[in-house]
Amino acid sequence: MRDRWNVTPKLTLDYGVRWEYFPVASRPDRGIEYYDASTNKVLLCGFGQVPKNCGIEVSKKLFAPRMGLAYRASDSLVIRAGYGLTNDPYEGLEFVRANHPVLVALYNQTPNSLFPVSRLADGIPPVATPDLGNGIIDIPSNVGFSGYPKKFERGYIQSWNLTVQKELPLGFAGQVGYVATRSIRQLGMLNTNAGQVIGAGAAGKPLYGPYGRDASTGELRPVGTGHYDSLQAQLQRRFSGGLALTVNYTWGKAINYVNGSDNVLSDYSRVQALQYLNLNRARTDFDRAQNLGVTNVWQLPFGKGKHWLSSGGTASSILGGWQVNTLLSLISGQPFTVFADGTALNLPGSSQRADQVGAVTKLGGIGASSPFYDQSSFAEVNAPRFGTTGFNILNGPGIVNWDFGLFREFSLSERFKLQFRMESFNFTNTPHFALPDNSVSDGSDFMTITGVQDLAREGVDERQFRFGLRVSF
Repeated sequence: MRDRWNVTPKLTLDYGVRWEYFPVASRPDRGIEYYDASTNKVLLCGFGQVPKNCGIEVSKKLFAPRMGLAYRASDSLVIRAGYGLTNDPYEGLEFVRANHPVLVALYNQTPNSLFPVSRLADGIPPVATPDLGNGIIDIPSNVGFSGYPKKFERGYIQSWNLTVQKELPLGFAGQVGYVATRSIRQLGMLNTNAGQVIGAGAAGKPLYGPYGRDASTGELRPVGTGHYDSLQAQLQRRFSGGLALTVNYTWGKAINYVNGSDNVLSDYSRVQALQYLNLNRARTDFDRAQNLGVTNVWQLPFGKGKHWLSSGGTASSILGGWQVNTLLSLISGQPFTVFADGTALNLPGSSQRADQVGAVTKLGGIGASSPFYDQSSFAEVNAPRFGTTGFNILNGPGIVNWDFGLFREFSLSERFKLQFRMESFNFTNTPHFALPDNSVSDGSDFMTITGVQDLAREGVDERQFRFGLRVSF
C-alpha cells in the first residue's frame, strides 16, 4: 500500500508499507532437506512421513514501512529525505540446492598425494544410492550439509538518507547528502559443527563426540548487526553546449559480520565458534573509505557550427568534429587481514589472526624485496588463543584509473556518416597493485606485493587501445 500527499505546493510526502512472506523453499516434487542434530539424520521434507516444510517455522508478520519527503525551499534548492525497512530476502538457495541425497558425495582416500585412487582402466568407482525409506535417512559423517534452523528468524535492513540539492550557475547542479543503512540480525551461513573449544581440535566440534561427524553443517541464521554510513556528494552538468560532466564523491565506512552477497562466514576466513562471533565485526572486504569518480562527454568547440574556427578552412577541417570521453576513478585501498598459523589455536572452522607487536608502519614498497608494511610489526601466535590484531585493520594500495575515448564523425554524403572511435583503458598505464601477502607465516614474502588487480578487462591490467569504425545511414 502506498500513498502520495502534496501537503503544500512545496512539500510532498510519500509513505507506504509492504507485507512480505517468504515460505520455506521447496523442490518441484517435494520440499527441501533438513538436518536433525538431535538424531544425526536427514529429513526429506514432503517425502514419506515427513511434512513438506519439515516443521520449519517462518514469520507471517513481516511488514516493511517506507517514507519519503521532498521540500522545495526555493526555486533552486530542494531538500529530500527518506526511510525504508526491507526484510532480508536472502534464502541461501545455492547452499541447500545440492544437499545429501540430491548430490551423493564419493570419497576415496589415497595413501598419500603420490598415489592414485585407482587405475583409469578400472573405471569410476560405483556410487551407492541411498535408500530413501520413510524420508528419514543417514548421512555420512564426512559429507557436508547446509540448511535452515527449525525457527527461521529473518533479519531486516533499515535505510535512511538526507540530501540537499542546489541549482548552480552555468547549468550545474550540486547535491550533498548523508546515506546510511543498518543490517539488523543479518543472515549468515554458520557452520554449527565448527570447533567451539580453543585447542581441542576436532574433539571440540559439537557433532563429533556424539556422532563422529566431522563435516561442515551449516545453518542460515542471524549472526549480527552491521552498519554503513556515508557522505555522498555529486556535481552534475547535463549535456548542453557540447559538454556533460558528472563528479561523484563518497566518503563512507561499512562494518559487518559477513562479507559479500553469499552471506557465508567460512568463505571469508573468519571465526565460527559461537562464543567468539563478536570478533567477526569489522570493516567489510568491499569497504572503501573514499571513492571519487569523474565522467564527461565533451564535443570540442572547433569547426563548423562551433564557437571556434566556425568559418571553415584547414584548421577547422582538422580540429572540428572531435568528441572526448573520460572516466576517471580514484579509490581508497581495499582492507585486508594479517593472518597467522592456526596450529596453536587448533579451532577448526576459524582462522587465526597475527599478534601486533609494534607500531604499524606503512612503507609503501612494491616488489619482492620492498614490503608494503613493516614486517616486524606482526608476529606468529604460539599459544592457544586468538591473535591481538583484528580483521581488515590494514588497507592495500589505492586505485587511480583513467579510461579515455576519442571519437570523430565524418559526413560521407547526405545519407552516410562514418564515425572513428579510439578507446583506451588505463590510458596512463598506471599499475593497480594487488594486496600484500598477508600471512605472517610466509617469511620474506610477508607484506610484499608482487601482482596486480584484475579490473575486469580480461585479466589485463596494462594500458589497452581499441579502434573502431561505425557506419550509419
